[in-house]
Amino acid sequence: PVSLLHPRDTPVPLRRSGNDLPSRVADNLYWLGRHVERAESAIRLLRSVVTRLTSETEVGNQPELPLLLEALAEQGPIRPEFVVHADGQESPLVEQEIFAFIFDANRRGSLRDTLDAMRHVASIVRDRISLDSWRILNRVEQDSYRVHGVPAVQFGEVLTMLNQMIVDLSAFSGLGMESMIRGPGWRFLDMGRRLERALRTRLIIRSAR
Repeated sequence: PVSLLHPRDTPVPLRRSGNDLPSRVADNLYWLGRHVERAESAIRLLRSVVTRLTSETEVGNQPELPLLLEALAEQGPIRPEFVVHADGQESPLVEQEIFAFIFDANRRGSLRDTLDAMRHVASIVRDRISLDSWRILNRVEQDSYRVHGVPAVQFGEVLTMLNQMIVDLSAFSGLGMESMIRGPGWRFLDMGRRLERALRTRLIIRSAR
């Protein structure tokens, strides 16, 4: 049989750049994948925490809440002294810390910081992603700014925002899987997502052991 494919054991020549995908574009797509996955991981963990903090069940009757807050502290700048204590008593500043983790752009590693980095990288490779993907990433950031601008924002508004963000990021993932050509650009985007997911899963397992 005749095939234009290279034999399986043929080494792949390594090149710094090429006409198809320059190294700078590949690097930006890789980091776009990492930032998207990092944001989704933080949002899902935040939703679990906020859901329990707004529940009618007392904090002392939710033994998983301290573990969730410790997992959140592993992923971002949550101060250890503001988590729920082992006796089930909630620190009076835990709500303040969670709001800062979500909205404070000056905190490195916060959700706001991750979303800003995600949109910045997406704007650089805008010509490499579909228009719908660009709109979705824009909407994710705009929703967070819209809630942040509400005076005396409550956990209820935050929970609605987080739910919408998860839907939007799932839509971005779906567009990438269904509508993006399986070329080198897609491979770097997917590589970044998978590596970040593995790192975040390791952090959660380490904090919950």
